[in-house]
Amino acid sequence: MLEDTVTRTAHSVRQPQDLLREAFSRHGLEAPELNAVAAAELPEPYRTLLVHDADMTSTLKRYHGGSLVLKRLHLEQGADALDREVVLCKESSAKPVEYGVIRIMLAPFEPQAREAIVAGEKPLGQILDDFSVAYVSRPSEFFCIPSVPYLDELLADAGVANRYGRVNTLTKPNGELLAKVLEILPGV
Repeated sequence: MLEDTVTRTAHSVRQPQDLLREAFSRHGLEAPELNAVAAAELPEPYRTLLVHDADMTSTLKRYHGGSLVLKRLHLEQGADALDREVVLCKESSAKPVEYGVIRIMLAPFEPQAREAIVAGEKPLGQILDDFSVAYVSRPSEFFCIPSVPYLDELLADAGVANRYGRVNTLTKPNGELLAKVLEILPGV
C-alpha cells in the first residue's frame, strides 16, 4: 500500500503534468499519456463534473452527497510552494472520487490558511471555503487518460477503459496564482 512520503524541497517551475510524471516516477512507473478532449466532447457525467468554474471539492461534495476527506500520498514543501499527490474520498464510505496532483503557492494565503495547507489534512477547496478565500477557477485543458494499474488501485475502479480529467488554475480575483492542479476522476 502507498505511504505518505517525507516532505522535501519543491521546485517552483513544475507544472501539473510535471507533477504527474514525478508521482508515477516515484513508483518506478511511466506516466500515461494525456489525450486532449474538447469540453463539449466529454461524456456525462464527466462534462458536468469537470467543465465549470468552481473548485472540484465543492463540485464532488454536491455530486456524491457528502463530505470528502483527503488521503495524502506525497508532499513536497519549498519556501514558496507546496506540491502534493492526493486522493479525495467520500467520507462516509472511503470511496475514491478523485486523484490529483497539485502545486499550491503559499504566499497568497493568510497564515492560518497557510498552516492548514501545510498540514495536508484537508482538500484545498475545503480550505478555500473554511477561510473564505476569494478565487477564480480557470480550467484550461480536458483530457482522457487510459486505465493504468497505479490509478486502478488508487481509484478502486479496475477494468475501466478510460478516465477523464482536467488541468485547472486557481487565482485570486486580481490574478495572483493560488494553485495549479491536475485532476483525474474514477471511471464510471
